[in-house]
Amino acid sequence: MAIQWLRRRITANMLWEFPELGIVVLGVFVVWVGLCSVWPILTLYMQAQGSSLADISVTTAAAMAASFLFQVPMGWASDRFGRKPLLLGGLALVGTISCLYLLVHSSLGFAILRFVEGIGGAAMMPAARAYLMDTIPPARRGQAFGLLGAAFNGGILLGPAIGGLLGGLTGMTGPFWLGAISSLIAFTFLALKVREHRGPHPHTEPDAREAAGLVAARVQWRAILPVFFSTIGWGFVSGFFSVVWNIWIHDLGGNLDIIGLSYTLFALPLIFVGPWAGRLADRRSRVLMILLPSLVAAAIYYAYGFLRDLPVILILGILEGAMIGILAPASDSYMADVLPPALRGRLQGLVSTTNTGAGFVGALICGPLYALGPFYLFMLLGSIHVVCAVVASALMLPTERRLRGPAPAAPGVRPAPVLDLPGQTG
Repeated sequence: MAIQWLRRRITANMLWEFPELGIVVLGVFVVWVGLCSVWPILTLYMQAQGSSLADISVTTAAAMAASFLFQVPMGWASDRFGRKPLLLGGLALVGTISCLYLLVHSSLGFAILRFVEGIGGAAMMPAARAYLMDTIPPARRGQAFGLLGAAFNGGILLGPAIGGLLGGLTGMTGPFWLGAISSLIAFTFLALKVREHRGPHPHTEPDAREAAGLVAARVQWRAILPVFFSTIGWGFVSGFFSVVWNIWIHDLGGNLDIIGLSYTLFALPLIFVGPWAGRLADRRSRVLMILLPSLVAAAIYYAYGFLRDLPVILILGILEGAMIGILAPASDSYMADVLPPALRGRLQGLVSTTNTGAGFVGALICGPLYALGPFYLFMLLGSIHVVCAVVASALMLPTERRLRGPAPAAPGVRPAPVLDLPGQTG
């Protein structure tokens, strides 16, 4: 009896049902453990090499500039040549750069390496997300992106903690070697296991004309526009925190262990909330799942401007992580529904470009704002986040209503998306 129950639990799991999803989820987890192990170290490592806060801002902006310039071309390349070559090429580039950091001692050298590393990231992420859109049915994509987010945030959970530990045991070189080794492991695993899906996939596209790319010319920009507003808000968040978070925690008296712990506590709720939120996004209003957590996150950013107590900041980081864990699968699921199959790579690249463009601007301006005082930085961040969340949700509502379409065939399961495309007849 117990064996039969266990067998049903395993075989009913989505990772068992869709092995391609499990492969990508595991690969993302492994590579982000390595990459995130560098996060508590890199900005402090640059400071130890003589880089100023302005130099660190420019270096961070260099990676975002590379992503801004290359994500659309890489998205086009994934549509043209397949997802797998882009995944493997990006992994190889990121792993190589992790080693090269140890050979560089100038701000210009760090900026160049970060730019090249940004190209690697631009190759990986649109391809990975488009691969999931290719291989997962529409009614299950929210759950799939929840699992992908859990893997990503699992890396954020373990990586900084491992990086802080290695930094204490080996000095600042250990995390860079871990980043290179994890990239190599992920590269080998994906090279052996990932199968390219070119053309219509038997599980994912119920509309044969859509699967063949016949609606590619009918990109519904009104439906896609909310995604851009949402990603602008989160782009500013990533730009701000990639430059100043470690330095802010350090200035408040935190050491490497505390910095690593802050990333771990932020990621911990994401691992547990992400898969649950993905299932919820397949059944409930994604507008509310994006708007309400975004407003709570904005309130947390306002609070950061007044706080100096590290324990309170760490606790708020847990709540912030939970909010992102709720809204991210809803946003990804919505985006997967409105992107035409023939253009997923390119449009995913364009959305990612918008995100990194906002992050680029955020990284450039956060240095001077932080010099004036953290209060001004966090007030601006919270305000931008509120505006973007409200505008995105208002624009998303009409499309979300159309996506719901007719009543679902089975209780509690969202039907396959039906968009009222111009010129489409019954």
